[in-house]
Amino acid sequence: PPPKMQAQALTWQASALRSRQVWSGPIALFGAPLPPQAQRRHLPRDSTHAFQHLLLVAAALAGQRWRRRQLRGARAGWHEYHSGVGVQISADGACAKRIDYNTTPEGRCAVVSDVPMARGVGADGDMHYAEVQIETDNEDWNYSLDIGITALTPQEFGRANVESLSWAELEQTWVINSCGQLRIGGRGVPRGAIPGRMLDGYNAMRLEWRDRLGILAERESIAIFINGERVGSVKVSDLGEIPVDRDLYLVADVIGRTCELLMLEETFPESV
Repeated sequence: PPPKMQAQALTWQASALRSRQVWSGPIALFGAPLPPQAQRRHLPRDSTHAFQHLLLVAAALAGQRWRRRQLRGARAGWHEYHSGVGVQISADGACAKRIDYNTTPEGRCAVVSDVPMARGVGADGDMHYAEVQIETDNEDWNYSLDIGITALTPQEFGRANVESLSWAELEQTWVINSCGQLRIGGRGVPRGAIPGRMLDGYNAMRLEWRDRLGILAERESIAIFINGERVGSVKVSDLGEIPVDRDLYLVADVIGRTCELLMLEETFPESV
């Protein structure tokens, strides 16, 4: 061939050789080059396939870790569509405000969280925790919020069209009312008894502006925390264990002195 074509052929061969050298060189994993003994050009065929498989597994695990971080970053709030018509939910879902709280002490003000409560593992198995903050209070009323947990989904809670947590017939729902009385299925426990079973040391009437109220659900009991400190607990196991192996949701009744209720980040208090 002519000298010009011979020169082009030599150039293409040199280019191809450089490409093979680049692609057969060290493979970087997460920015760190592999040692010479792990370079692709020195691996036999079976080892090469195994190495490619390890790369795919590492990428999949990294993706799972990223997704878990994203899920943990989602902030809990009140469910806008399955809460009572007597409350207004803020645009970000974090705050539930009773409509006309200066003139109306109650009336379809029950709310439910839009995501499950935070779940952890304690000495007796799984436990669930959620925390709220009193954003606005009104001392003109002589009772305060009810708070509890439910194994119902927000959709099931919404279909029940709850007027008041104190008397609603809700299955798999445990409520501590403002006086500290345990209520199951809308009734005081034991049935027909007044005041029934109490959580000693707790009275929602004592809560003030910016106080934080937490509730911890375990298989056999429910505990209340105020500003991170454990106030007390009440036993429920003899009445039916709480299904802690399932998702549980926070419920509250924004009534009485409590006018606005803010959902906080779901983190367990240090005393748990």
